[in-house]
Amino acid sequence: MADFEEENLELQRLMAENVNDLASIWTEMFDEEMCLYNFKKLKEHVKTFFTELKEESLQRRGLIENEIKELQKEADMLCRLLKTDVEFPRIDDKNVPLLVLQSKMDKSLTELREQLRRRREEICELLLEQEGLCEELGEAPRPLLADPLPSEEDILEFRTHLDQLKMERMERLNEMSVLRREIKNYLNILETQVNTDTEDRLLNHRQIKLNEETFKALKRMQELYGARVQALSERIDSMRKKLDSLWVRLKTSPNTRNKFKRHTEYNQRTYNILKDELHRCESLQSQNIKECLQQIRTEIVEWWDKTLKSETERNRFSNFHNNCYTEDLLVLHEIELEDIKRFYENNRQIFELYDNRRLLWDRMIALEAKASDPGRYNNRGGQLLKEEKERKTIATKLPKIEQQIRELVVAFEEKEHQEFRVYGENILELMEKEWEKKRQEKEKMSSARKNAQTPHPVTGRTPMSAKNGSMISMRKAPSNTNLSALPSASANSAKKRKLLQNERNTPLAKRSLVFPLNSPSVFTKPMINARNTGSTKSFKSPLKKSRVIATTIRRRSGRQSSGNKKRSSLSKTVKKNTVATPKILINDGSDWNTDEATDDAYESFQKSIDPDSRSSIIHTAFSRIAATSSTISTRSNRIHPSDSCVVHLPNPRAGFHHPLTPSKMSPAASSRKLTTKNLPIII
Repeated sequence: MADFEEENLELQRLMAENVNDLASIWTEMFDEEMCLYNFKKLKEHVKTFFTELKEESLQRRGLIENEIKELQKEADMLCRLLKTDVEFPRIDDKNVPLLVLQSKMDKSLTELREQLRRRREEICELLLEQEGLCEELGEAPRPLLADPLPSEEDILEFRTHLDQLKMERMERLNEMSVLRREIKNYLNILETQVNTDTEDRLLNHRQIKLNEETFKALKRMQELYGARVQALSERIDSMRKKLDSLWVRLKTSPNTRNKFKRHTEYNQRTYNILKDELHRCESLQSQNIKECLQQIRTEIVEWWDKTLKSETERNRFSNFHNNCYTEDLLVLHEIELEDIKRFYENNRQIFELYDNRRLLWDRMIALEAKASDPGRYNNRGGQLLKEEKERKTIATKLPKIEQQIRELVVAFEEKEHQEFRVYGENILELMEKEWEKKRQEKEKMSSARKNAQTPHPVTGRTPMSAKNGSMISMRKAPSNTNLSALPSASANSAKKRKLLQNERNTPLAKRSLVFPLNSPSVFTKPMINARNTGSTKSFKSPLKKSRVIATTIRRRSGRQSSGNKKRSSLSKTVKKNTVATPKILINDGSDWNTDEATDDAYESFQKSIDPDSRSSIIHTAFSRIAATSSTISTRSNRIHPSDSCVVHLPNPRAGFHHPLTPSKMSPAASSRKLTTKNLPIII
């Protein structure tokens, strides 16, 4: 301020000095009036000068103030956009000149302006990059606001979004490259080219949008040509199968076959080669249609057997017996053969499970038959333990396999809306019938065992006078009773005789025959009179003069023969000149056992059956009864013939072995000769 006052005093001094100088000059030059006029003019000029100078200064101050206000607004905008706070000099501070304030504010905003410029350039670049990616990918752009400007976190997130778009672009480029390669590979396999310019642009153009429409078009092309290639492959496989069959039927040489088997690729060239060979073989087949039909019929029969077809189902294919050998008949046979094979393949799991179930079932029946064998306890090699383990294994596996079969059959019936049949019968009903039949047989055997435990005498007791016979003749009677286990012949004997027994049907007769004679399974031939008892000769053994005869039984001293007493409960028919000695019929089981050769043949047939298949004719719901009944009854007759049923004799010591079937023929009605084979009788 001191300088300002000095300048002001200097200005006043200059003004006074200059005015005085002008007054001296004007006084010398002009009169008083003129000098006064000049002074007035000078005053006006000075006043005007100061007025203009003042106005100019005020105008300049206003400009500076306006500039400061603009700078303040800009500062506020920058702080808002950049989301930052900056301190500026206050405009109402009188201690700071306006021009200085303006300059400071301008310098302070320079850095903010630079930050804003850089931020906006970055945003612009990001938006341009996003625009290009979104246009190429066909995606909607993500907005990036310019007011307020995004923060650093927003910029980082937007860059992450752009990175994802770039990755998406690379993935789509790779996918498009894969699709193009696959399509070109399909075209090479089919030996063809694209048909339209659009397909060519999709397949070869470099600048192509990676949007959804492009990929849909490429996938349509891939599916189209892929389906053609798949169809071509299936036709090639089908032709190869047909050629294999035709080569076998036509007895084509191996060299010719190998020439075509070298073509293993699936392409149009292979198809054309195989097609020509197929036409050639079909022409040869047409020339030898009768022989080819016979071979196809042989194959059909094999597949019928494999798929367990009944005779009714087989007869539905009526053309099987047609002798009019034509191309149409050959085609019908080929269709039937393919139909059976396809049905087997579609239901292979059911047939395999049913085959396993059949094996387990047969083994279970065999083990149950062994369980009733009285000689099985003679085994000392651990066979009983093995059989018991096998029974437990079968008891565990069989229900599981049957449950799997049920689930698969239910799924088949829901899908095909028809029953799944084997031998013309519903497979589920067939399994239920087998279980029911097994249950009934078990109940029948249990009932027979109970009846055998309560013997009903059919003849009177043997008198004491009839117990002096030295020997009796023995017949083979239908009995499995273990006679070696009967009570001892002598109550005072200190030693028990143990005779080796035949495994099934050769029981050893002992002294006491009262109980066996009371059994319904033993037949005593009636005698003419009681006097013949002592004079009747015993049954002669092959060893006539030996003292130890293999067909006689040592009698207890004091025990009389029971031959004098007739059995009043038996048939009263008496044959003349018959031997009066009582005879016991012991059947060795050869009459009632199933013929082994027949059983072997049947089991061989069963094993050759592998469950699967269906006929080319649609099945009806109730077409299986006749064939199934025939099959079951045939096997039942084979196993249980009516004229050879056996009732087992009870064993007082070892209990009773239940018979296989109840007796249907009285011993008195039997006309078979009595034998005493393998029954050692010691005199």
